[in-house]
Amino acid sequence: MLKLKEKSLNWSIQHINRFGDSYVFPKPFEFDAINENWQDVKEYLLDIDVYSNGVRPYRTTITPKSNVGFRICTQLDPLDSIVYNALIYEIHEELENKRLPIFTDTVYSFRLDPDSDGSLFDPEYNWKSYQEKSRELLESDEYLYVVTTDITDFYPSIYLHNIETHLRECVRASGKNAHAEILINIIKAMHISQTHKGLPIGPQFSRPIAEIILNEIDQILIENNIKFIRYVDDYRLFCKTESEAYKSLAFLAQKLYDILNLKLNEQKTKIMTTERFMSKYMYLFTEREKDRIIYEFYELLDKIGVGGDFYGEIDLSSIDEKDVEKLHELNIYELLEEELSKNEIDISFAKFLIGNLARFDNTEVAELILSEKNMRKLFPILKTIITHLERVRSFGDEQKHEIGHKVISLIENSFMSELEFNRSWLLYLFSKSDEWNSQEYFSKSIKKYDDNFTTRKLILNLGRSKNHRYFRENKFNNISDPWVKRAFLVGFSCLPKDERNPYYKSRNLTQRDILEQVIEKWAQKNPF
Repeated sequence: MLKLKEKSLNWSIQHINRFGDSYVFPKPFEFDAINENWQDVKEYLLDIDVYSNGVRPYRTTITPKSNVGFRICTQLDPLDSIVYNALIYEIHEELENKRLPIFTDTVYSFRLDPDSDGSLFDPEYNWKSYQEKSRELLESDEYLYVVTTDITDFYPSIYLHNIETHLRECVRASGKNAHAEILINIIKAMHISQTHKGLPIGPQFSRPIAEIILNEIDQILIENNIKFIRYVDDYRLFCKTESEAYKSLAFLAQKLYDILNLKLNEQKTKIMTTERFMSKYMYLFTEREKDRIIYEFYELLDKIGVGGDFYGEIDLSSIDEKDVEKLHELNIYELLEEELSKNEIDISFAKFLIGNLARFDNTEVAELILSEKNMRKLFPILKTIITHLERVRSFGDEQKHEIGHKVISLIENSFMSELEFNRSWLLYLFSKSDEWNSQEYFSKSIKKYDDNFTTRKLILNLGRSKNHRYFRENKFNNISDPWVKRAFLVGFSCLPKDERNPYYKSRNLTQRDILEQVIEKWAQKNPF
């Protein structure tokens, strides 16, 4: 038996509010209802025995990893997202203590250090600090060769047996066995239903579990005097001779296979001289124009006291005139135009530019990025694009209507809409308001698609566009999928008060899920 602590649940919802429930999918509307009724939801979660409660219905789909690469990703039920984040919070010390200590300056990914603001990871340990440590090691002149490699299909390739062993070892001394068993059980449930192999991609709990899985390999490398640093499954080995580099690489490959049955990615494995490595991976800001611009941009943001987060707005009226002039001199819109004119773009640089242009309330970007030609290059960062469109405040009505038309055209005519994940992100734009003027499309498309992701978004959009007829015709239908059913319950609020209130009141007479209850309550208070 295990009941979660109030502090853990409060931290968990704070984390989701700041960072989302997943690093892949749009945050579900359910969290708006949960936040408004947090006291009721929290009391319910405090009372349940998490150990015996079981896994609520989650959903999985194939998502783009690159232009031609894919991965299977998972989104947990909103209540399970809160529960499993709270579980990680309650054993974060055990998980972190199992890993190489921070002072070894070896592992730079997802160091657990929860804060009251909802953050889970230590902000000092990330890809940037991983790069900086690489530079520091190379500038010591002690090493002449660098090995770069990563693991093939890392998360899906992790054996359940290894997950069980390492989680149980983590909590053995503290006695928090139930925490480990609950995490093991959800992964087992996903294996039994054959929706997954290894660790699921998407839920936050997978990241710290993956880190403790590789910790054994980290320890072995150190015991064998192999100088290395790691970020997730990305290894860099620093060696004095080519022979040492080859020997160290072979040792790593053998240990990963023998102990964890994991294999290195042959295409991404290289032995390079330090000079070659520096030119390929460690650009100096004076060497590449785009890196210089990123550097100057963030330096300027630091100077004027504005954070580097894409989602933090920049109020130009509050900034010194000279600093505003310097920001405009960087002209990141023209840089985006230039990048998109290339046959092969730097997708990370494009993401940086689009994400930051929203902070300036830039209304020009939409026309540039929403063309079929440019979306062919940009669709792997669809989340950044839709978030940009949602956050720009100065679009006029006519421009919003044109944007809505272009997004619908992409759904209807572009190859990218073959993935339900992409359709879901494109349709997400219309689920927050009816300002994009695409009402006619939704009623036509609800008959075309039957997958969970698309149907759910279309129902929400039918509600936003006040398609009364759809909800009147379907109010007696039995919807078996809980994700789709919750969308219908919210969308139904678009009907006039004298129709929707009796419907919700009649549902009070039936036994229903706590999440449905808070959604109905929220929908009545905030009708579409």
